[in-house]
Amino acid sequence: MAGLSCGHLFNTGYATKRCRARYIRHLKDRRERLKQLALTNLTFFESTSLGLHSSIVLDSRASEVVRILRDRGVKIPQALAIGSRSLPIFLDHRFSLQTAEFLFNLGFRDIDPFTNFTEGLTQIWSRWWAVSPEQVESLHWLSKHGLDLSRPLFPSSRSPQTQLRRGVCVAHIAFYDIGLKEFFFDFEVGEFKSIPLRWLASLLDSVLPVGLADNCRCRCCPGGCTPLIYLFKGIENPHWPSYASKHKYSSFLYHISVTEMATCWRVEDHIAAMRYMTFDAFEIRHTCCNPILLPQEGHCTDDLDSIEEDDASLNVFENLILEFEEELQKRAASTSSEPTVFVDFWETLWPARIAEENEKLAGSNISDSERRNAEELGVIWDDPVKLGCEPTPAPDKNPYETHQIEHWYYELEKISPA
Repeated sequence: MAGLSCGHLFNTGYATKRCRARYIRHLKDRRERLKQLALTNLTFFESTSLGLHSSIVLDSRASEVVRILRDRGVKIPQALAIGSRSLPIFLDHRFSLQTAEFLFNLGFRDIDPFTNFTEGLTQIWSRWWAVSPEQVESLHWLSKHGLDLSRPLFPSSRSPQTQLRRGVCVAHIAFYDIGLKEFFFDFEVGEFKSIPLRWLASLLDSVLPVGLADNCRCRCCPGGCTPLIYLFKGIENPHWPSYASKHKYSSFLYHISVTEMATCWRVEDHIAAMRYMTFDAFEIRHTCCNPILLPQEGHCTDDLDSIEEDDASLNVFENLILEFEEELQKRAASTSSEPTVFVDFWETLWPARIAEENEKLAGSNISDSERRNAEELGVIWDDPVKLGCEPTPAPDKNPYETHQIEHWYYELEKISPA
């Protein structure tokens, strides 16, 4: 992280555009001089392997070039010297899109490098990316100019013993972070929709057809969790139920229903979203990896079957999945090609059926004999109801505020009615 906070553009954040442009041009000039020095002193094979015959500005391999030249005893002018922990310029988190375009047009093209020190832009952005509307736009720009969203995560330099994360790539963690930001700060609809949704829809459009999935085993996503599922995990956050219970489904269902967001979704994506949300609605335990604690493995294989067998809701879940999938396929096959054909499913059908099945699972519709048989087996009901009697109606809510004297008159009237 120390290197990330000391990038080439770190001290130019408050500079004028003219000053910043002048600085970048001087940086390019120094890199070109360093490249010429290397071409003069290295063999053709060495210079080719270092990419020195390319027209792009020497950037991600500049420190390596300096090291090799010094090993050969070549004297390097102070103005051209580069530290061994120098970062490629696009790893600097301070650049604006205008600066990025200027750098790119000037010849800085190492958008997604991989070096022994940095472990690549993918590693930096997947681990320490601070999500904001502007950063979503920056991620969109980077993906259009060479950022590989499908590159697997590499072990963190802080945890050298960690093995390669199970099929997780930068797209998974980037989308999880986007969902988590929305989850924590709960942006107003207008604020979040103004810029990021457009870029987010484009990013999803670039990764969904690729079929990126991790190797987790969980009923929420049998084929592995995709970047879209990681976005949902960030929004709903199943691993932090105390927070998720506050947020529930409102934000998620809104984003599902927004036309601009849904334009890039295939019916398969709606089905995946439906399965994940239905799984979460029944509060079935996830056995997939926890994105919060990366890198880590999921549950051991020996534990999965026993965990899944404990969930009485799984049978209801699987039956409901078939019903929902049929409904979504019907909508996909309709003559309308508009993405709004799925909106009524998410806003009306899905919530109604979930509420209905959850009510059944709560035991409110079982017969008196079934209730007695369960109690004989030792079942204690959370909301006991006297058999053969209607439940006592809840008292009317006090219509007055606590600072009004009528509020207390109303409370006294309930205690000792006239």
